[in-house]
Amino acid sequence: MSDSVSNSTGDSSSGVAWLCVRAGGHELDRIRLSREPVIIGRSKSATLQLDDERISRRHAEISRDPLGRITLRDLGSRNGTLIDGQTVTEAELSSGDSFAIGAFELCVITEGAQPFVKAKPTTVADAPNTRYSTFGAKAGRIDTTHLNTLTDFAHELLTLPTRRARLERLCHLMVDGAFHGRRAVALRMARGDSELTPQALCTPARNERLKEDYDSMPRLSRGLLSAVRRQPAPTFASNVTGGKGGGVELSIAPEQAGEQAAAAVPLRVDDESVDVLYVSFPPQFGTVEWLTLVALAAQQYQHAESTIAVQTQATRHAAIERELSQAREIQQRLVPRYPSTPGMEIAIGFEPCKWVGGDYVDVVSNHDGRTVLVIADVTGKGLPAALVASELHAMVRAFLRAGADLTTMMNGLNEHLCEYLDDRIFVTAAALAIDPLTGEVECVNAGHPPVLCIDPTGKVRPLQQAENLPLGVCQEPMRSQHDALVIGELLAMYTDGLSELKRDDGQMLCVEGLSDELAGLYRMGPTRTLGLLSGAVGDLLDAIQGDRAAEDDRTFLLGRRVAAVDSSDPEATGNSAAAAGS
Repeated sequence: MSDSVSNSTGDSSSGVAWLCVRAGGHELDRIRLSREPVIIGRSKSATLQLDDERISRRHAEISRDPLGRITLRDLGSRNGTLIDGQTVTEAELSSGDSFAIGAFELCVITEGAQPFVKAKPTTVADAPNTRYSTFGAKAGRIDTTHLNTLTDFAHELLTLPTRRARLERLCHLMVDGAFHGRRAVALRMARGDSELTPQALCTPARNERLKEDYDSMPRLSRGLLSAVRRQPAPTFASNVTGGKGGGVELSIAPEQAGEQAAAAVPLRVDDESVDVLYVSFPPQFGTVEWLTLVALAAQQYQHAESTIAVQTQATRHAAIERELSQAREIQQRLVPRYPSTPGMEIAIGFEPCKWVGGDYVDVVSNHDGRTVLVIADVTGKGLPAALVASELHAMVRAFLRAGADLTTMMNGLNEHLCEYLDDRIFVTAAALAIDPLTGEVECVNAGHPPVLCIDPTGKVRPLQQAENLPLGVCQEPMRSQHDALVIGELLAMYTDGLSELKRDDGQMLCVEGLSDELAGLYRMGPTRTLGLLSGAVGDLLDAIQGDRAAEDDRTFLLGRRVAAVDSSDPEATGNSAAAAGS
């Protein structure tokens, strides 16, 4: 069933993703991508409405699965969807990928680790005689000892369990051995014009060999931090006078008066804050060479964070895959595999468009000797719809085991769903109670596509339709219809994943088209077992869908009256079951 309501809940498992709309070099709009598909087109019902005569009413769809994968699909548009100038039917997109529809360019952007920032050399002056030099492309002279230390450091980071532990190891690297730092700490600063109030992200590290008697926390240069906050790039400063630039001054507490240098290197940058590694050095290390070394260590930390993030995401995805696979297995078990009942031949087709689906189909032998056939379709797709479908399975069987008749069962389902379902969710359903001996049929249809009766010559007779509202909409009494099914007549129950299937020209099959196709198949082989006929229906649907990705769950139930079978004869009953499942 096509969703009528957009769910704006983001995908917490894979970060936030946006679809940016551009035209004429300007960004016009930005839409957050969730697990509900975004329909792009000229239609007022489209999620993203674009006004261009070259754009079809329903031009394309972009969706995001539970693993964060983003898929673009053309919906049979007139002028096509283009990537790099080539028309595409379906493509998986990554962050930064763009596609064209009419005069518009649309680009996918996802949140992720910020790349290491390199900026051109510049001088930032924020006080008299104060200069902060930004790291440029020219690297200093670094010997193999430093490079070997950084390699070992990179491997060690991947073994540490928490981000705080990795930050503390980075700070200790700065004050141990060959780096000669006095103090080191990782800080977080808010971006924008807010007050400069750095927050320590880990325990500060101090060089124990210096045997200095003041605290581990370095006395921070507010000017240096302000410069890095304005322009997030590796930056250093020194209070040593020299060079054409004049004296360079740090904010130093009296007890730390003396020659000193400091480096500040961004570790992570986003719109709200910047994380910085701040290291104080003896004055002889206040050089571009030493800033390069600190920046290389920061890069190793960033690479480790990115690697760990990918590993964590892969682990999370594997866990989700296992859970979805288990959910799919459970749902498949709820579908009768070899449905059989004396006097009836039954076959079922069930194919969710995602891991699990929102369709429900069932066959239950009732206490009064009748066979109850039920099919239902929950709005939406995936896990939320599957949860409601599994609840329907339990409630239908509970009502029937309690002795409820068909109308009482449907009214009870409606009352429960009206009370507990979200207002935006409803269920279409059709339920039949058939007496295999007499062929008498009772039908209650709640907003579902009509059940079809097809005779061996291909003549189609629809049962009740458009008399009752879907379940979960309002508590109005359900009306039923009585009919009869003769021996050899075929019953066809289905969800709109079949009737709304699109042909190559983009036109929906609709109920009329599906009726014609089913009638033609039955007319060609009215004596075939329903197992074979069910396979032929599946082949037909696959041929109509072609290579296009499934847009909805596909579920159908075929039933046919046959000569009455003595239910006390186990051999006859077993043959009936084998015929239905063949």
